[in-house]
Amino acid sequence: MNNYNNKKYSTLAKYILVIIAIAILMIVFVWKFSSFWNMAEKIIGVLMPVIWGGVLAFLMNPVMKQIERFLYRFIFKQKNHKKAVRAISLSLTCVFSITIVGGLLYVVIPEILNSITTIFDNISLWVEQLTEWVQKLFKNNEEIQKRLIAAINTYSSDVSTLLDTLKPILENISTSAFGVVNLIKNILLGFIVSVYILANKETHIGQIRKVILAIFKKKTCNKIFTVASQSNKIFTSFLIGKIIDSAIIGMITFICMTILGLPYVIIISVIVGVTNIIPFFGPFFGAIPSALLILLSTSSLKDVVIFSIMILAIQQFDGNILGPSILGNSTGLPAIWVLISLFIGGGLFGFVGMVLAVPTCALLYSFSRTAIANKLKAKKLPSDTSEYIGDIEHFYTNKTNKKPLTLNELEKIDIIPHEESNEIRFFSEADKTEDK
Repeated sequence: MNNYNNKKYSTLAKYILVIIAIAILMIVFVWKFSSFWNMAEKIIGVLMPVIWGGVLAFLMNPVMKQIERFLYRFIFKQKNHKKAVRAISLSLTCVFSITIVGGLLYVVIPEILNSITTIFDNISLWVEQLTEWVQKLFKNNEEIQKRLIAAINTYSSDVSTLLDTLKPILENISTSAFGVVNLIKNILLGFIVSVYILANKETHIGQIRKVILAIFKKKTCNKIFTVASQSNKIFTSFLIGKIIDSAIIGMITFICMTILGLPYVIIISVIVGVTNIIPFFGPFFGAIPSALLILLSTSSLKDVVIFSIMILAIQQFDGNILGPSILGNSTGLPAIWVLISLFIGGGLFGFVGMVLAVPTCALLYSFSRTAIANKLKAKKLPSDTSEYIGDIEHFYTNKTNKKPLTLNELEKIDIIPHEESNEIRFFSEADKTEDK
């Protein structure tokens, strides 16, 4: 008994010490949050090449797998050439990735520079057109007209004011340039890391599995492997499908704008294609600045209307035909949760957050839906949502309505007298004694 009490008190003391330690750590974390945040930023900055390597390996892996399947099917039909197949497929994947990115930069960067040059060359023309527009719009209100025209003339003709406006931007050029150089360095190092990851990906996966099995219990390991498998499935199908879908939309935009004779074909096609990766809001993010660029370039509302109708038609084609055929039901996420995930992801992490918000939310939604379905099954309740739309009172009330017995029914019940019940119990106990 004493040993039992000692064990109980020692276990309780351990739990109390753990709780106190966690509370102290939380207080220190909140008190020194800025220090912890700076430390986390430094650690993430050091690991950025590894992070980029993981991202690039994740995006390049489907391409490498397709090349390997092709090689095994048509060239190396025997499975004893794994190293050769891996080397060839990885090399072709690297060449393909470098060609796509390099070609895109080769085409886009000169177009962006030409667009910026054209915009600065046409500033005086746009100022004149803007002045005429203000005069026509506020011809009945001379006070507002004079103020707006004075403001336009001030910002367009006063060189010192223009320099003061551009001064903060000029001060940040060095910082921005250093950030760009650092980003390029991390991407290049990440590309090298991705090559090493893909070259021995089976070994890396096996090592991770070995560590997990060594540390956790079997039940916990099954949950971890399930989460990893589901995450890989959802993120791969969504991101790769969305990239292919956006590339096709960019090419369709390029072809349509070329046929219609609209300006800035390449840069607008790239903007529309890149922003199309963002679900739901992507088309608006791409169409609004593109329409403004066309308006500033041509000063023609007709071209803006034609471009808007073209984008609307392309997005309808994407949403109803192209997108479902490529992505299918890769997320299984209701529209309201798509909106909520985009608001949260975009507000916290910007463009990257909006891209990753939907598959992340889809993953959490899938796990929560499975957990809720299992709990309902344990309670012998249906898991279909349509069953809970109408009246649900029958789920938590007794199905049988018991009525009190009538007087006649009570009279028909035979109640054994107390003496007889004692005799029955006595003889049953005697029979048990004889059997022993």
